[in-house]
Amino acid sequence: MDASVLRKRIYKLLIFSILMVLGILLMAFLFINHADDSLNKATYTTMDQEID
Repeated sequence: MDASVLRKRIYKLLIFSILMVLGILLMAFLFINHADDSLNKATYTTMDQEID
């Protein structure tokens, strides 16, 4: 196997891996953000019910 072919394959795999990690981090951020918003909404709803 030629060294340049091997470098190209490694480069493609590296790019793919970085994109996958960034995608997973983005999904984790969106999930945490949504969970935080839901928790805050539930907290405010409970506080409003307690006040009434």
